[in-house]
Amino acid sequence: MKFAGLILAGGLGKRWGGPKAWARLPDGRCFLEACNTTLQTAGADYVIATLPPDSKDPEIDGLDVLVLQQLALDMFASMRCGLASLIENPSWQTVIVLPVDHPFVNQQTIVDLAQAGHAASIPSFRAKHGHPLAISLAVAISTALLMMTAPPKAAIRSARLALL
Repeated sequence: MKFAGLILAGGLGKRWGGPKAWARLPDGRCFLEACNTTLQTAGADYVIATLPPDSKDPEIDGLDVLVLQQLALDMFASMRCGLASLIENPSWQTVIVLPVDHPFVNQQTIVDLAQAGHAASIPSFRAKHGHPLAISLAVAISTALLMMTAPPKAAIRSARLALL
């Protein structure tokens, strides 16, 4: 199944001390690079990341960037912008939405979510659900539209989530 990756990295990271996208792992990679590598290794056909305003392109292989135009957008606004960009070129059936502060997501989790075939799904472990989120193209389109008018959480919850 063809899938895209959307890395949500548009936050300023005020409590963190700077954007989390640039935080470093012990191996020297930044969180953004680690997330991109995991998505690509899992088979993503296209990966895009939302970045804070005034960010420069990090020139990470295989990663397109969308620099947000406004400061202090919340995660849902960042997601809406990313989905809108992906919808312009819908060569995918599913998008995996991965917050940048989850650089240790298992590659197999992404593969399982992408291949599940549900309208929307999230992983679960020991009865707790988490990230990333997988949504179909149809749900991505309706979610992007709903996020313009409805509270963001209501837009996401309008899709029936499958727990994997």
